[in-house]
Amino acid sequence: MKRRSRNVGKNILYQTDLSGLQLFNKGKVRDIYAFDDSLLIIATDRISAFDVIMPNPIPGKGEILTRLSIFWFGKMADIIGQGCVAVHDAVTELRNMKNMRQITDALVAINSIENQGDDIFDMSIEKLFAEENDAKEVIKKREIYQVMEIVTDKCEDAANVIESIIVKYA
Repeated sequence: MKRRSRNVGKNILYQTDLSGLQLFNKGKVRDIYAFDDSLLIIATDRISAFDVIMPNPIPGKGEILTRLSIFWFGKMADIIGQGCVAVHDAVTELRNMKNMRQITDALVAINSIENQGDDIFDMSIEKLFAEENDAKEVIKKREIYQVMEIVTDKCEDAANVIESIIVKYA
């Protein structure tokens, strides 16, 4: 198997200049452009400490931090999708209450998925605080991770309600 080489750190992105797009804001480490009805956020390799932009950027820093965020957001999204499918399966079978084994399997899966969501949340927060220096980014990303983890909690809440219905009517 051939391994594809990556160019992380080969070029330094200290400053951006996207002609044709309006610079919306230039932060300490990110440049934000107005793009149609959205904002395009570019993580640069600039570093800052105590609100001072340091003169020497870290090559590939912006790309690596972006990749880390995408990785952890993707992990949580996968878990959320699995939890929603399991809740759907349990509710579908609950309608006729004929296949209790399939319902209980879905409930066990939901509990496992919620535990995985907790683990992914803990790991993502640990990495976020270890790698991200920008306090605003820490706050924003932490909030996103938190909301995603709450979704897995809600799947488990639904499983608990389904379980109580099974106990009551079985």
